[in-house]
Amino acid sequence: RKIYNQTAVNIIKDKPIFGVGIGESVFHMQQFSSVKLWPWQIQPIHNYFLLAAAELGIPSALILLWIFFSLLKKLVPNIKYPVSVKLNTKYSIQDTENKESLYKFTLLTILISFIVLMQFDHYFYTLQQTQMLLWVILGLIAAEIQTKIIPLLK
Repeated sequence: RKIYNQTAVNIIKDKPIFGVGIGESVFHMQQFSSVKLWPWQIQPIHNYFLLAAAELGIPSALILLWIFFSLLKKLVPNIKYPVSVKLNTKYSIQDTENKESLYKFTLLTILISFIVLMQFDHYFYTLQQTQMLLWVILGLIAAEIQTKIIPLLK
């Protein structure tokens, strides 16, 4: 993984604005690697954000980072924690406010988990299934944040 990350840094240094192109980093691995890679060692960079910066350029990677962290920043204050939960009482999932808070907390947990996994894995960038999962979760978070903003605009 260290070699792949170093290769990504070398690509970013050489092509910082536009990168090498979407899906092209694997084809340029040997060219930018500091060691000789055998054919079975050539695979995508194992860091989502480095891979995005290498293929799309630094400006696009910064936009991706902004999307993730702005959603994270806006979601955290929207979570309302139950104020008076006693140890002897049951936590009622039927309560609408608690249900909404649980949903938002679940979305927050998934987003944080994704961001941590993205530091070690390229699947959110290279596989269609995980790309779809990522963008559906980001869409759900954006929709949840948007519902709180819309009444203020009316």
